[in-house]
Amino acid sequence: KHMRKSKTLRLVAVLLCCMLLVPAGAQAAASQPHSWAQAEVQQAISNGLVPLDLQGDYDQPITRQEFCRLAVALVEVTREQTIAQVLSDKGVSTADQSFTDTSDLYVLQCSALGIVNGYEDGSFVPNGNITRQEAAKMLYETAKVLGLSSGGTDLAYSDTSRIMPYAINAVKFVTGQGVMNGVGSNPFAPTGLYTREQAYVTFDRLRRALQQTGTGG
Repeated sequence: KHMRKSKTLRLVAVLLCCMLLVPAGAQAAASQPHSWAQAEVQQAISNGLVPLDLQGDYDQPITRQEFCRLAVALVEVTREQTIAQVLSDKGVSTADQSFTDTSDLYVLQCSALGIVNGYEDGSFVPNGNITRQEAAKMLYETAKVLGLSSGGTDLAYSDTSRIMPYAINAVKFVTGQGVMNGVGSNPFAPTGLYTREQAYVTFDRLRRALQQTGTGG
């Protein structure tokens, strides 16, 4: 009994030591945006673009379904209408949209507006990640729904040649409007993952671009 108790105590001691070796605040790191994004993320939250349950895990990739939630929020905030009213004004309906793997209303609403598309097999992959070039394309389509499609610029990223043709005009647009820019030593990183904090920052930048150009759908 004494031996078992001694082993148990040693195990507890080892676990405590491991916990002490973890840097203070490491577990809570994802609960706050990185310093470069903090101010703009807070603006996005203040402007009603970020649902409460998405206000955390800022360094994690955002999913395709979560992007749709942000897009719907931006459309409603910008148009000062419900998404149902916007769909009606555009003459489109979620009833015409369907995917094999989701019936999520946000996804169907964004699909009806042309903001997102599914895949050839009929799926949407709502929990899938988004690359930066895909994000640029989806942000561009969101802007077009709201009446803004001009303002692109020539690209000078060190990896411009790696951007897929379908995304070139979109990247020109988000770059010219100051919605997205390069990372590190100026690559665009088209296949890099698009994180929650990047999404919140870019959505709020798009909101400001719409406001500055006086467009809103």
